[in-house]
Amino acid sequence: TEASLQAQLEQLNERARWYSAQLWQLPFAFLAVTGVAIGGLDRLSSPALGSAFLAAFVIGVFVFLHMQGIHDGERRAVQNLQKVENSLGLDRTAEDPGYATPFGWLILMTTIAYLAIGVWLIAKR
Repeated sequence: TEASLQAQLEQLNERARWYSAQLWQLPFAFLAVTGVAIGGLDRLSSPALGSAFLAAFVIGVFVFLHMQGIHDGERRAVQNLQKVENSLGLDRTAEDPGYATPFGWLILMTTIAYLAIGVWLIAKR
């Protein structure tokens, strides 16, 4: 029915917005938390500091993978929005960006840097 399609349209729109917000909030949270945490460890020995960088690397991998899942969820929400808009005879307003957020690449590059720095610090002894 049209009422259920309208309700579905509202829910899908809210979900797509939530996913979009997460795609830019999560990277900043990751960078802030790891930056503050590692910055507070500057008095540790090289191997201990290297271990902190490796821990940040592991967390970064999980954050990157989670962001990929969020992007997939956003894509599915937009596709379903388009189907509902079509069913209601509305003009298509929902557009799939078709690309992963540039912040995903920032997380990936930062995570690789954490790995390199961690390995270098541990090997430095």
